[in-house]
Parts: sequence; C-alpha cells; structure tokens
Amino acid sequence: MKPKNLMFKDILIYFLVAFFLCFLSVFIVSFISFKKLYQQSVDETSLAISGALKNEETRFENIIYSLAIWNQSYQNISLNLNKKWIEENIVYDIKHSHDIPLFAVINSENDQVIYSTDATFLEVGKSISSEIKKFLNLYIKQEGSEKTKSGLVKVYSSLYLLSVASVSEVNVFNHQETIKPTKLAVLIGTPFNETFLRKMATNYNLGNLKFYSLDQKDFIAGQPSYLVHEEGKNFGYISWSPRDKTQNLLLTIIPTGFIVIFLLSLIGVLVARKLARVSYNYEQMIWDLSELANNLEKEKLETSSDVEAKNRFMAMMSHQIRTPMTGLVGMISLLKETELTDAQIKYVNTMEFSAESLLKLVDSILEFSRLESEQVSLSFSNINIRQLVDEVQGLLLPIALQRKLKFEVFFSKEVPLIVRSDAIRLRQIILHLVTNALKFTKVGSVKVNVTAVPLPENRAEIGIQVIDTGVGIAEGLRQSLFEEFFKVDSGRPQSGEGIGLGLAIVQSLINLLQGKLGVESKLGQGSTFWVQFQVDVVEAYDSGNHQEEYSSEN
Repeated sequence: MKPKNLMFKDILIYFLVAFFLCFLSVFIVSFISFKKLYQQSVDETSLAISGALKNEETRFENIIYSLAIWNQSYQNISLNLNKKWIEENIVYDIKHSHDIPLFAVINSENDQVIYSTDATFLEVGKSISSEIKKFLNLYIKQEGSEKTKSGLVKVYSSLYLLSVASVSEVNVFNHQETIKPTKLAVLIGTPFNETFLRKMATNYNLGNLKFYSLDQKDFIAGQPSYLVHEEGKNFGYISWSPRDKTQNLLLTIIPTGFIVIFLLSLIGVLVARKLARVSYNYEQMIWDLSELANNLEKEKLETSSDVEAKNRFMAMMSHQIRTPMTGLVGMISLLKETELTDAQIKYVNTMEFSAESLLKLVDSILEFSRLESEQVSLSFSNINIRQLVDEVQGLLLPIALQRKLKFEVFFSKEVPLIVRSDAIRLRQIILHLVTNALKFTKVGSVKVNVTAVPLPENRAEIGIQVIDTGVGIAEGLRQSLFEEFFKVDSGRPQSGEGIGLGLAIVQSLINLLQGKLGVESKLGQGSTFWVQFQVDVVEAYDSGNHQEEYSSEN
C-alpha cells in the first residue's frame, strides 16, 4: 500500500503547485490587461454608436428617396398637393412602418412650408428656420451628385435627425430611366432625444445611451462618451453604461479561474482511480450507443408516420370544414334575396365576406397540404391559353373596379392559340399572382403580359408577367417572399386576410410544371412577378383567322 499512497501524495503536491501557479497567472494577466480591455471596450462601443448613427442616416435616405421618386408622389405632391393622399399613403407608412414622426413638404425656391405634420417643428405657410435653410442649401448645392442629404440639424434648442430629397418626375423612354427634380422638397425627421436613443440602443444591441448637450453641467468627467458632430460642428456627447461593466472583469475572472483550476485539480486526482473502469465503461458505452441508434431509427419511423398523419388530418379537416361553409355561403346568398332592413343587409354582407374569406383560407390550406404531401399530380389537356387568361381577368375585374385600378391583359403575336398543359394548375398560378398584385396596389394599374418563345420540336416557352404600380418590395424581403406563412403588410385594412400561402403555393405549382418563378421590384415604381414554363404547341395563333386582341382592360 505504501507505493500507492506515495503516488497519490506526489500527485496531490503537483496539483497544488500547479493550482497556485495558475491562480497567480490568472490574477497577474487579469490585472495587467484590465486597462487595455477597458479601453478596447470603449473604442468598440464608440464605433458601434458611430455605425448605428450612420445606418440610421442611410435608412432615412433610402426611405425619403423611395418616396421622392414614387410616381404617385409626383402626381399628388408636385402636380396637385393632395393632403389627404399624403396622410393616407406617406404619413401613415412612415409613422407606423418606419417609426418616423416628422414629414414636411418645402418649396425650395421661396423656402415656404407647404405641408407639415408638426407645427412646432415646421409651420405651414411660414418660412423655414435658418438652420434648416442651411441644411436645404447644402443639399441643393450637391444635387446631381447625391440623391439625398441627411444629417443632424439643431433647430432652436432641439436637435433633429433629418433627411431631404427633391420630389422627382420619373420618365422611362426606350428602357432609359430619367429623373427630373422639381422645386418641391420632401423632408423626414425625428427628434434626437431619449426616445430615439432608446430605440437605437435596442435595435443595435447597445448599452443604455444618454445624450448631453455641450452646455449641460451634469455630464460626468471621465465617463465613456462619443462626440456627436456633423460637418465640423459639435452638438454634444452620448454616454453609456455597458450591461457588463468592464470594472467587474477583474473580480469575475479571478474567482472563475480559481474555481476552474480547483475543479481541474480535483478531476486530475480522480482520473487515477477511474482508469480501472475505462474498459468496462467503454463496453457499456458501445452497448448504449447501439440501443440509442435503434431508438433513433424507431423514432424516425414514428416521425414519418406522424407527418403523414398530420397531412392527412389537415386535408380531411379542410375538406370537412369546406362542405358546411359552402352550404352557409349558399344560404347567405338566399337570405340576401329576401326583404331585409338596411342594418340586416349590412350584417348579411359582413357574414358573406367573412364566409368567403374563410373558404379561401380553407382552400389555401387544403392545396398547400396536398402539395406538401406530394398528392398533387398534373393532368394535361389542350388549353386555349388566351381564353384562360381572359377568364381570370373577367373573374378579378370586379375587384379592380372596386379598388379603382386599371386592369390590362396583353398577348404577343407569338403566343400559340392551343397548347398542352394543366389548365387547373395554370389558372391557379395566374389567379394567385394577380390577386396578390391587386391586394398590394393602392393606385395605378395591374398588367398581365403573356409572351412566347418558339422552341424546337413544336414546343414553346410561355412567359407570364404580372406588373403592378405599388410602392415596391425591399430587396431584403425578396428572398423570403416564396416561403410558406410569410406575409408583407400592404398598408390596407384588408391586408390581414390570408396566412401567407399564396406565393408558396405558386412556387410549388411552378415546380410541378418544371418552370421558373421570379420577382423584380423597384421602390416607388412597383413590382413584376414572372413565370416561365415550356408547353407543347397544338395550334399556332393565326391573326388572319382569328380576331386580333392584344389587350383587354376595364
């Protein structure tokens, strides 16, 4: 027993010496690097604040530029100042979607305020303040090289983050886009106050931020700070208190290092006693792994069965719900034909709209469930593609008329008369895309362009474009558009309808047809969704034997 006792005694001494040396090293390294880490933390936070302010200015510039070049802005601001349109389409969006409280329209020729959301900031009919005038003049001087101008401006005793751009007339000729600025400038902004700093701190994961002007006396000397300045002019300081203060670093590392080293020493002592059981534990581990693999295989089979059962359940429930709902819609239609009071008519219309919305929702869930479970198959037949698109136009034309939108359909001469494809799936694709365009277009028009490219062996590639004049789609959202349950707020009260399956269903259907689906969009000018798929040509279009109609509009 003595050799064994001697071995454990030597091991204990070695580990105690190692423990002391490691603890001493941790203490010295922590103490020496404290100031360096503290300064590095201050520098990184300062860079983060600078980057956050720059990102906010860039965000403001993107928003004001998209509003300034929007064709609807030019028509409703520059040509005819429509205050109601501005409040419904611009002020509402920037306040609720972008959290920007201030919006104004300024005549850059006489510096008069034409429209303003806040009279304390800019009063309609009054001249702009000298500070804003200087800011506006800087933009006018750089106009042509820069599309927008943003920065910090001190108005009277308050500091604002502002961005300005000229309302422009956008013309497209021979695929060449020209932008012609007008005498009117639009301006958005937000007060540079505690509310703005709190939101910025949350958005960019910064510590508690607080702004001190240059003349404030409650600023603590030596406190971490960032100098807020713009073009050589200082406005004040932003100070912060990090969530994990660097001062606590030393007191955190030393106890932690002590505990870790102690545990490592204890583990090292126990390792000698555990060596004898290594072989047994290894065999036990192999047996456990084998059992685990068998269990995982069983769980995989059970999971597959659960997924299949879930899809069957969703399809069955959607079908069962649709049957009574169809009867309910029919009974509501019969009820509308009876003598009703004005209030009852209003209630019945609400019931009809709700029932039809629920039917559409159930149909979308049923179709998505079938596509997800790969229960949908294609049924090819001879199709008059021109007639099919016209039928879709006739079905959705009342919606366009109700929303005062122009709805047009165009066919190129190369589009065949009869092709072979799946009429039901093709109609679903066009219906989803056009319905989506109508829902997200406030003013203007929706166009459907149908083109064809001849291919060898009596085939053709059909292209369908659905073009709208909405405000467009941000580039960062385009990759997520075709994911299931992804929704974009259209700014309409009705935009809450649906659960974000329309474009996901279109993607699945176009994959079944072995085609392509894509989207192109520009902020302020609308979006274009396009599909391409190949078909067999049964009968070409002969303009001499058929009536030539290349467009249909409401």
